[in-house]
Amino acid sequence: GKYLNAHVGQDKWVASQSVPYQRQKESVAFILEQAPSQQWLDLPQMKESRVKQDELGAALSVSVVKALLQRFSSLPVEGEGAYTKAEFLSDVSEKLFAGTRKSAKLSQYEMDVQLQLVNFLISGSALDATRAITDDNGSVHCCFQALMDCKTLISSKAKTGDEATRNHYSLLLYKIDKSTRK
Repeated sequence: GKYLNAHVGQDKWVASQSVPYQRQKESVAFILEQAPSQQWLDLPQMKESRVKQDELGAALSVSVVKALLQRFSSLPVEGEGAYTKAEFLSDVSEKLFAGTRKSAKLSQYEMDVQLQLVNFLISGSALDATRAITDDNGSVHCCFQALMDCKTLISSKAKTGDEATRNHYSLLLYKIDKSTRK
């Protein structure tokens, strides 16, 4: 969200400046488009060359989304021409829940990143005070609103997809309901 310029002594330039709105928005979209493309690492011929036969591509893909979510704290709550926390969460949610909106059978990757997002929003909403990522009221409100938007979407699609997808939705709704009842 910011360009940092080394500032020494009497330098006349600004120490930091915001990355332009469109550049930030495009960067988030690009990262979310590229994240699932790590699945090639889990092809059988790729696993053969590794000592550990784990799902490296899936783990890497989820790690990319997790790292992106960590950028949330650097965004402003509001500001003219700024890529805000609310818009960031909306863009991320729109992409990660695209399959849900289509009532599709979800892949394991889609389920993993949706769970990652819901856990992030629960923490960001300060509903889990022991794991809260922020105590900034603007951030808390953004996360809580995004969490409630996710709950509404998931509730409306809870009976769609295959059995694994429906079970996934049940888990997400359980986590959200449990966190909001405290």
